[in-house]
This record gives sequence, structure tokens and C-alpha cells, in this order.
Amino acid sequence: METTTTMPMRWSPAIDGVDVLVRLVAAEGEGRPPSTVRRYERVLAHLLLFLDHVDVQPQLGVEAAAALAAERDVGREGAFFRVLGLDDLMACLPVFLQPGWLAVRSVERRTQVSLVARLVRALQAEGRVTGDLRPWRAALRSARQIST
Repeated sequence: METTTTMPMRWSPAIDGVDVLVRLVAAEGEGRPPSTVRRYERVLAHLLLFLDHVDVQPQLGVEAAAALAAERDVGREGAFFRVLGLDDLMACLPVFLQPGWLAVRSVERRTQVSLVARLVRALQAEGRVTGDLRPWRAALRSARQIST
């Protein structure tokens, strides 16, 4: 009897989280005014910067943090999705919605919060994330209060 071993989705090189995020942001921008599309693009750039710098140990543990640190030593930009996946993104998104990472300008902050919420819904609808969403939902509620 032959057995096959499958790697968890988070380690699959076939999943490119950046491409998924770019596609989802582009879809959200369809039919919207150019100023809105530019805000979406700025939120995406801010999210990618966040992923290049976030300390994942509190959310993902020592092993994932060590793997990410090693990959960042090779090249910081894009390292997150070279070793981690979309469920890991979900675990880290609450930090992206905290005051240290929320945009300073209120219109940008509201865009950040609403776009992240729509990205999460889209990832769920596509079946790309499976983790516990309670921490993310709590962070979203807090971020919405800060944004008003």
C-alpha cells in the first residue's frame, strides 16, 4: 500500500499569498472611483510592508517565527508568503488592525479596516482560510471603534 504525505497548505510553494491578495484587491476596486482604487492600493502596500516586518511569534509560535526570520535573512520582501500561508496571515491580521499599524489619516484608516474585512470575507468564500476567526473579529471591532 502506497502512502502519500501532503504538506500543510501553509508550506505549499504553489500558494502565492501576494498574488491572491493582489487579485482580491483588484476585484474590490473594480467599478470604483480612481481615488478609492488608489486607497486600496495603498492599503495593500501597507499590508505587505506589515508582513515584511511583523513579529509572528506571539501569533504563530517559535518555530514559525524562526522559519520566517531565516527567510527574511535571505530577503525580507515577500518572505512571509515564502514560508507561511493565508491561515498564518489570518492569525497576524489582528496586529495589522491595532493602533501601531492603523493608518494615521481617518479616511485611510477606515479604508484599511473595511478592505481588510472584505479581503477576509473573500478568503473565506473561496475556502482559503480555515482558522479560528474570533481574534480577527475582535480586532476588527476594536479597529472600527478607533476609525470612527
